[in-house]
Amino acid sequence: RKKAGGKDPPAVAETLNGIGNVLRSKGDYDGALTLQREALEIHRTQFGEYHAETAGSISNIGITLKTKGDYDGAMKEHRKSAAIYESLYGKDHPVTNSSHGMSYNSSGNLLFEKRDFGRAIREYEQAVKIFELAETNPVELAAAYNNIGMMLRLRGDHDGAVMNYKKSLLIRDKVLGPEHPTTVSTVKRLDAAVISQQASSKD
Repeated sequence: RKKAGGKDPPAVAETLNGIGNVLRSKGDYDGALTLQREALEIHRTQFGEYHAETAGSISNIGITLKTKGDYDGAMKEHRKSAAIYESLYGKDHPVTNSSHGMSYNSSGNLLFEKRDFGRAIREYEQAVKIFELAETNPVELAAAYNNIGMMLRLRGDHDGAVMNYKKSLLIRDKVLGPEHPTTVSTVKRLDAAVISQQASSKD
């Protein structure tokens, strides 16, 4: 592959990550991961393992794996990036917290797939605590609220489900916009939860 920019490897890595993010948004996860892993290798070569650019590339791979549905892989990547950020900035830094929060979200998704709902909701709740503290990743915070809503609805806690879906919708509507597929999906889940809530109150 001929490197864009030629003489500036970090700029090449930035370009690779940018193109990878575009491919991810289009659903080409394998193509995205190929470019993002190339970017990671450039950052490792240029800066070493314990550098913010390296951690950022690792986190980016984790986001793509999560979007692809590989929650185990995503969790591992976010834990790696969190460990690097923590070594650089400390455990209470917002970027460290954000990586830890994404790890908990991915762990919750993995447990949900395994139908271990009790442990899944605890992971999502931990993610909410972290993201509320960090105040740097509203999209992941909204995802955690949404996931808790799903867990509570499965448990028959319709009031709790509605409350968490509303919190998720408030963020997604503001950050992503009302027409975004994720926002639309949350509206549908909220509507269904409200119907279940009303039906339950009549029993």
